[in-house]
Amino acid sequence: MDLNSEIEAIESGLLEAGVTLTKFCFLAKISVSTWTRWRSGVVAPNFSTWSRVEATYEDMGGARSKDVSQVHSISQSEGAT
Repeated sequence: MDLNSEIEAIESGLLEAGVTLTKFCFLAKISVSTWTRWRSGVVAPNFSTWSRVEATYEDMGGARSKDVSQVHSISQSEGAT
């Protein structure tokens, strides 16, 4: 799967789960502008950053569960409100 397909799959899963891109980026420790540059093809993520994004998405249950309580518990453990 290419990067754009992976980004679209993550965005689709987030939308399905009711998780905002802003919240996801916060949890993945990247800026929304970075995500946007990846999506537009301006730059590509390095391996360690993309691995963190994938791990965050997987920790959220792939975001497809529609149960965002997991997201809230992750946020609280990160010190977010």
